Amino acid sequence: MAKQSAPAAKPPVQEEWQDISHEAYRAYVVPAVGGQIIDIKIDKPDALQRLPSGAHVIKDSKGLVHEINAGWVKLTYKIK
Repeated sequence: MAKQSAPAAKPPVQEEWQDISHEAYRAYVVPAVGGQIIDIKIDKPDALQRLPSGAHVIKDSKGLVHEINAGWVKLTYKIK
């Protein structure tokens, strides 16, 4: 019997980036392991990508990319 190879992984869906450079910051409240809650603040966000899973991917002004997994509890942002 011939060995079957695993199906190739599908590339992630590429969603369009939304300009959020008008925000001074963006802050998420996310659940962590053990039932704890974590606050994540992203200063000077430039672009947002919403994934079909509900996750958010944010590029900031320093070129860092932050991924916030689906299931975040609260989102707060401040307009410049």
